[in-house]
Amino acid sequence: MGRSEVFFKEVRGALLMVAALIATVTFSAGIYPPGGFWQDDDDDKQNKIKHTAGKPIMADRNKPKYDKFMTSNTHAFIQSLLLIMLLIFSYATPCHTLLMALVFCVGVSLLTTLVLMAGGVAYSMEDGTGRGP
Repeated sequence: MGRSEVFFKEVRGALLMVAALIATVTFSAGIYPPGGFWQDDDDDKQNKIKHTAGKPIMADRNKPKYDKFMTSNTHAFIQSLLLIMLLIFSYATPCHTLLMALVFCVGVSLLTTLVLMAGGVAYSMEDGTGRGP
């Protein structure tokens, strides 16, 4: 095995690990969105928000932020799954152009994941009304 083949094999392994980590984080964020879920059916008289048990709190308190969060989360999740599939198939052929495309995909996926995490942190730091501090 040549030196470049060993390098590309190591890069593929690292990319596969990063893609699997992104898939894990985004799946978890989709299952447990920031703010959690309502535990009961009730009218919140203080904020005039009627809620249903099992519905995400973020969706009731700030629908645009919830939509952006779920869109970026879904994008990062699907992209990481596609990247995992491409990486698995790339072991069959050592193609330098394919590897560069995969590195670009990981970069886009990481950027999307950072955006979604920033949105989750920003929502978590709000005072609970969805309007910010």
